[in-house]
Amino acid sequence: MKAVIMAGGMGTRIASVRSDVPKPMIEIAGKPILQYQIENLRADGITDITLVVGHLGSVITDYFGDGAAFGVSISYFVEETPLGTAGSLFKMLPEAQGNGPHIDGDFLLLCGDVIFSIDFKRFIAFHKERKAWASLMARNASASRKRRASGGDRARHGMAHQRGRASVLQEPCERRNPNHLC
Repeated sequence: MKAVIMAGGMGTRIASVRSDVPKPMIEIAGKPILQYQIENLRADGITDITLVVGHLGSVITDYFGDGAAFGVSISYFVEETPLGTAGSLFKMLPEAQGNGPHIDGDFLLLCGDVIFSIDFKRFIAFHKERKAWASLMARNASASRKRRASGGDRARHGMAHQRGRASVLQEPCERRNPNHLC
């Protein structure tokens, strides 16, 4: 299975702290966040990786190169102009024109600025067993009691609710229809 990691954002919220590298390249304990992700993917046998780069993308391409030094194969989709969150995916569909990497079949889509430790083998097995069109992995909000008590990220990012076999994403209050109650 292929992994696509979105690492092309402007990093505007972190720019006042670190503006010389893209957010996925900020180091934690001596390694960029993106390297932790690639190592996690490789540990679960996922070695075909496309990195979507844009703002300061050369920092990423110079560091990772073709991925061989990290035990993976890395291709790059370069956003010359910002395409929006996951906008590059439409340009990577098999029917899209262009010479860049293409997506065919199932793939993992990751945000390049998130630290995680995921059992991808288990997640992929879950997805395939259910013959799902899409599967979403989300963090349990009850794990963070302070955020839950204050409304925290729910107000900004929304909530995911499970209803039987389907999950429903509830958009953040400010993005929802004004006729709905938050």
